[in-house]
Amino acid sequence: MPLTVSQILRIESLKGTTLLAGEKGARQRTVSTVVVIDTPEAHQWLRGGEFLISSGYIFCEKPLELRSFIEGAGRSQAAAFGIKIGRYLGKIPIDILDSANRLNFPLIGIPEHFNHVDIIQPVIATIMHDDHEQLVLKNKINDVYLDLLLNGATIDDIICKTSELIDANITFSRNRTDVSFFAKNNNYESDNFNDSGSFHIAVNGKLRASLCVRNRGESISDAELSTITSLAKKYISILIQREDAEIQIENYHLEDFLKNLLYNKNINEYDIKRKSKFYKWDLSWKLSVSIIKNNPDISKIKEDKSLFESLLLRMKSKFSGSLGLASDHDLVLFVPLKASSDLDNVFKYIKETILSVNAKKEFNLMGGLSSAKDGLFLAREAFSEAQKALDVVMRTSGYPPVRLFDEIGLDGILSVLKNTEMGQSFIEKQLGPLLNKNNSQKRFNFMETLEALVRYDWQIAPAAADLNLHYNTMKYRIRCLEEMLRLADHDGRRRMELALAVLLYQIDKKPPLS
Repeated sequence: MPLTVSQILRIESLKGTTLLAGEKGARQRTVSTVVVIDTPEAHQWLRGGEFLISSGYIFCEKPLELRSFIEGAGRSQAAAFGIKIGRYLGKIPIDILDSANRLNFPLIGIPEHFNHVDIIQPVIATIMHDDHEQLVLKNKINDVYLDLLLNGATIDDIICKTSELIDANITFSRNRTDVSFFAKNNNYESDNFNDSGSFHIAVNGKLRASLCVRNRGESISDAELSTITSLAKKYISILIQREDAEIQIENYHLEDFLKNLLYNKNINEYDIKRKSKFYKWDLSWKLSVSIIKNNPDISKIKEDKSLFESLLLRMKSKFSGSLGLASDHDLVLFVPLKASSDLDNVFKYIKETILSVNAKKEFNLMGGLSSAKDGLFLAREAFSEAQKALDVVMRTSGYPPVRLFDEIGLDGILSVLKNTEMGQSFIEKQLGPLLNKNNSQKRFNFMETLEALVRYDWQIAPAAADLNLHYNTMKYRIRCLEEMLRLADHDGRRRMELALAVLLYQIDKKPPLS
């Protein structure tokens, strides 16, 4: 780590030099080399880190150029400017000192008896010695971390070793999981932490984690801290990349396994048992398969695999042991049912999740959920049920947004006829007189009356109450309906046909998903 001007001025052989101005800059600017200047325009060719020295001769007859030089060098990345006082220049003018202070540029007075070599040699030697010590320390610490890595160390091990090396508490935060923990020195009070620095860890240009060093040991220098933390970041980055690779490989094999369960009729029973154990799926668990899909019309425009990946993470967190396949347009979930109430809980959670996502108007999700099956061996059957339940949701325009296969009723069966020629023909045949505005809307809404009768199983009193009609008015409307629809009293089959037509009409007239 480069030495600051203040550290350089503490070299024994440089005692006698005086910091005239730019005290703050002396603590901040670092020295990489020493340069003797022989022209007032030297500041135009600076590269940064130069400790500039001069006898003052080039400025003795042109004092105004000294101010110009200080201004130029002060705005550059030069470390400091040392000038002899007494030989060619007397006292430095106050306006020049003010300029150096304003720019935080260290201006150093060099005694008249100093030769240039009295400054150049000790400064260069100190820089080289410091560089050598840093290299030795870096190699030593690198060997420590490398040995840990070769012996199967985890990220936790690297952090604990780092905490030990710098004698400090460390907070480690992962961006994905937002999990933090402390290492070493557990007798702390979190409210009394003094941060010694935060160090971000990036992988492939993306911020993945952070180290925060707290209550650093007093014996650890800034240079040592920088060396150790930079190496810790390097090895943590390596382990994060290794984790990513392992997850990618595991996901690939998991995807292959789950697809085999869904599509391969001849999957080997032994293979299921072996891989279930590997993926921590207890074969005693029951299974429900769910499909969550984005509205096809919207998915053509907006494809977002990350949405389904995040939903998968939420399901895994809520229902431990869940597995899944996430793609651009859907998510297939394998949810373990460990208790009799789990299927209801899964259904409620998926419904709440879908409604929450849909409320943001960016997606329009629909879902289907199978009944409970006796384990992964029946995954294909469960998947088929989930598809059928989802199909009903899609045919009924997403009302409600998720269906449980066991609870698909008559409307689910009739949804197969939605928007079909056969369905439209059946509605027209049974309800035509009511749907013709010229005939049915002159005095009363007869379709509304028929819907109420079907809803209350042809019971007059509750149907009349639902429509806020007098009982006799309801009877009059029924007589009109019987005449319009050729409905004879006690004709059970005709009533059944009308009821089916009403249900199909209600499914058909539902607005599409927006």
